[in-house]
Amino acid sequence: MRKGEGAYSLGWDWVSGSGPRNREYHDGDTMTELIKDSVSMERLRADTLSKWQENGQQEGTVSYSISKDGKLGALRKLVGTDIPAIATADEDHLGEAFMGSYSLDYSVKGQDPDGSLVVEYTLNNSTSNESFLHYVGYYDWLENFNREDGVFSTIDQKITWTERVPAEGK
Repeated sequence: MRKGEGAYSLGWDWVSGSGPRNREYHDGDTMTELIKDSVSMERLRADTLSKWQENGQQEGTVSYSISKDGKLGALRKLVGTDIPAIATADEDHLGEAFMGSYSLDYSVKGQDPDGSLVVEYTLNNSTSNESFLHYVGYYDWLENFNREDGVFSTIDQKITWTERVPAEGK
């Protein structure tokens, strides 16, 4: 567990090659809270609730994509949101700025009488040269830039938390 570690220390460790290459974060950890509080999570919570309401899907995956609007959209996000978030420590966007596109596996653990869900989310992410270069697109050849050791070597993260997702309109 890396309770006090935030996005900047993760970024520094990726650049410098220091620290462990596999990291786990949980409820209360800084990285977990950055993701939970990010703007992108609003849509992913709504998607989780929608899948549950439509067909009772207890387990599944919801995704946030920086390239949903194409390469120019990804570039606009980089310049207009991600770089400013990193430069100003904007906690609404800082977690997603460091994660880029990501998917969450979810498991509905229960439902409250008001329709709200108790959901466990798991995010698996790799901070790598390939992911850093994703603004040019997603190509297999980008994998060739990944490193296992030293500076700019890949750091795998697993972030797990449980939260209450309010029913729509609540």
